[in-house]
Amino acid sequence: WHGGKVMLALLKGSAGATDECFDLIDGLRSDPEVLYIPTNVSWVVGCELEQFQEDRFLNLAAQLLEGSMSKDTATRPTPSFSTTAGRRLAILYHRMGQTESARLAVREAFESMDYSVYGNISGYLEYTKIGNLNTAAEELLRIGCPFDALEYFEQINEQSVAAAGRYATSLKPVSYTHLTLPT
Repeated sequence: WHGGKVMLALLKGSAGATDECFDLIDGLRSDPEVLYIPTNVSWVVGCELEQFQEDRFLNLAAQLLEGSMSKDTATRPTPSFSTTAGRRLAILYHRMGQTESARLAVREAFESMDYSVYGNISGYLEYTKIGNLNTAAEELLRIGCPFDALEYFEQINEQSVAAAGRYATSLKPVSYTHLTLPT
């Protein structure tokens, strides 16, 4: 049972046996009997590997998160940017000093948002899009990409807030005062 090996690896890593943890998980990735790693498993294991703080684990976590973003293994639409593997991957890339990869991960995750689960709920779709624009823009600011962030912030305007209707009452005004431009 491959899942058991992953669980064992993570337990070993948490107990300090990081070499065994790495070897078990890396071995599963290269094992021809393991046809694929399911999206959610890649995501969870990738996040768990981040705790070990070593470059080899961060690289392995990034590879697993990249695999969880592949469209052919996606298992469900995710209408919230804050809960995408792409956002998690951007955070990881930023920790690894890969700003351009982080920027691209944010943009790819945002552009591939699937709002179909909302159907025709008047205003809620627009409200969700505004929230996702804001979260993606804030992530872009955090990783040092203010111009990309500004592009997303500018899409939050009076028309989009008006379209959000009754849900717009919980929206906070967008402030550009925290934008820092590169010198």
